[in-house]
Amino acid sequence: MNSASIDLFVATCEDHRIKMVDVLACEASKVHVVRTGVDCPEGPEGAQREPADRFVVGYLSSILPVKGLDLLVHALQGSPARLLVAGKVLDRKYFQSIDGHRFEYLGELNAAEKAYF
Repeated sequence: MNSASIDLFVATCEDHRIKMVDVLACEASKVHVVRTGVDCPEGPEGAQREPADRFVVGYLSSILPVKGLDLLVHALQGSPARLLVAGKVLDRKYFQSIDGHRFEYLGELNAAEKAYF
């Protein structure tokens, strides 16, 4: 199998790592977990946080059909949740087809804004 020629594989969670070791038939030590996301409990100085009783859902990704923003918007319809959307619009027609729904579009974010988001 070609996996023998690879020095290191990356999985996004422990479950995926375990499955990939089996699928790739490689040594467990060759698959490392690198979690996605940003660990930033402190926001920019002076920033206000949402009250704890308000449920907020965040979407931070490129805006393309394959990423499923339309599915998230649909799933949250009728809920009291606040949806914040940030990311580069890579498919304008797709974005416009869901733009009339209830969410706040924050645009593209820089590194500091992403960390706070």
